[in-house]
Amino acid sequence: MNLFNKFVFVLIVGLGIIIAGNFFIAQRFDQDREALSTVIDEDLVQPDNKESQVSQESVQETSTENEKIKSYKTRLRAIKGCLQTRECHYPNKDPKSYEHGVHKDMKHQLKQVYNEVRAQDEKSSEVKNIALSFLGENNDEVKLEALKILSTQGMNAENVDSIFEEVFESPNPKSSRFSMQIFASLNDEVLQKHVDEKLFTVLTRGSVYSALTVAQNINLVTDSNNRQIFIDAASEIQEQGVSQKVYEELRNQLKF
Repeated sequence: MNLFNKFVFVLIVGLGIIIAGNFFIAQRFDQDREALSTVIDEDLVQPDNKESQVSQESVQETSTENEKIKSYKTRLRAIKGCLQTRECHYPNKDPKSYEHGVHKDMKHQLKQVYNEVRAQDEKSSEVKNIALSFLGENNDEVKLEALKILSTQGMNAENVDSIFEEVFESPNPKSSRFSMQIFASLNDEVLQKHVDEKLFTVLTRGSVYSALTVAQNINLVTDSNNRQIFIDAASEIQEQGVSQKVYEELRNQLKF
C-alpha cells in the first residue's frame, strides 16, 4: 500500500470513529434529555397536587366550621366571665341586678346560637358543649335555652345524665317540662329504659319538689311499655311515706 492509499485509509477510519462517537453522544443526550424531562415534569406536577390537596382540605375544614357559632361562643365565654369578675358594665345596685343583667345577655346569645343551629341544621361537638356548659347556670331561662340547643344535637346517655343532674336537681316548671318533652321524643329503646330508671330514682329518692315536678309531667313519657314502672314508683312512695302529694299526683296522672 503506497503512501496515498494509507492516508485515505486512515482518513476513512477516522471519519468513521468521529461519526460513531457523535451518534453515541446524540443518543445519550436524547436519553438524558428524556430522563431530565421526566424529572422536571414530576417536580412540576407534584407540588401542584400537594397544593391542590391542601386547598381541598382547607375548604373542607372551613365548610365544617361555623364562624357565627364560634363568634357566639366567644361572646358567651366573656359573659360567663362577668359572673366571676363582677367587673362588667351591668347594673350593680345589688348582686341580683348584676346577675339578672348577665343572665339576660346569656339568654340572648344562646337564642342566637339556637336560631343558627336550626337554620343550618348543624350538629357538632362545639354546639353540644355550648349547651352543656350553660345547662348548669342558676337561671331557668338560661337553662331552657341551653336545653333547646341540646335537643337539636341528638340524645345519648351523657346528655340525659346532664339533664337530670342540672335540671332535676333544682327543677323549675319550664325547664323540667321541656326536659320531659325531650325524653318523650326518644326513639332509642335502650336510652328510653335509662331515662325510665332515672325518673324512677327521682320519684322515689329525689327531693319532694323534684319528684313532684316529674310526677306532674309523667304522662309526657308514659306509654304501655313503661306505665307499670311508674305505678311501682307510686307504690314505693306510699310504702315509704315519702310524700303523699307525689303519690296522689302520680295516681291522678296515671289513673290507677
